[in-house]
Amino acid sequence: MGKFILLFVMLFPAQMHGQVKSLDTLKVNSDRPDETDGTYIIEKGYLQLEHGISFLKENGSPHSVYTYGLEDVALRLGIAKKVEFQLLYLLARRYEGEITAKETGIASTMFALKYQVVSQKGILPSFSVTGGVNLPYLASRTFRNRYIHYSAAILFEHEFNQSEIGYNIGVNMERSQPAEWVYAICYSRELSEKFKAYIENYITVQQHAAEINLNGGLAYSLNNLLAFDIATGISLNHNAQYFTVGFAYLIPKKFF
Repeated sequence: MGKFILLFVMLFPAQMHGQVKSLDTLKVNSDRPDETDGTYIIEKGYLQLEHGISFLKENGSPHSVYTYGLEDVALRLGIAKKVEFQLLYLLARRYEGEITAKETGIASTMFALKYQVVSQKGILPSFSVTGGVNLPYLASRTFRNRYIHYSAAILFEHEFNQSEIGYNIGVNMERSQPAEWVYAICYSRELSEKFKAYIENYITVQQHAAEINLNGGLAYSLNNLLAFDIATGISLNHNAQYFTVGFAYLIPKKFF
């Protein structure tokens, strides 16, 4: 699947029509690697690929559980002035302990839309909404849920000086399961023209149980179209560690 997407990204632009926009007016803007989604919308007709490799270790008894794979491969396509379409999937490999059988496959496939309600005006932050559906029958049997999974979130972002603060409130819903609420706040700052650092607090709450996570990372912009990132995090109350490295690439030619 990953090889197909790479081939698609490399070959399809050669077949597209339309003017190539000046690189000075295009700028990659990624939702990686933090969990807090930004309010930015991909410009109409343009496609952005976001891709990462992740590793998660959950310490438990009698064995620790390890999950690693291609993390939330995202295709983001601007379909209107303030609307983008997203395709996200997770290809994972998971094993428990040292001798149990390994499990490999597509862990999730989600289709989503993001709409920017208003851009930032003075002290008032920019505001977007997003919603998606995760179809269980597109996942591998090993990771498949029984019912369709729905998600929705409201996104805020405030830029000032060389810093940004983003914060999200979201909910994940699945039939016969209690709703899972998601709260995230992220502070990022430009360290230079090329580097940006961030720190984030990410919380999930389901019924009376909560998981509190603290993440941090660094992004490097090679140019206006390509950015790389690295991040790590811990669960403050569930004894888990997380690491990811990835990139975002904005294709500099219109699809339509």
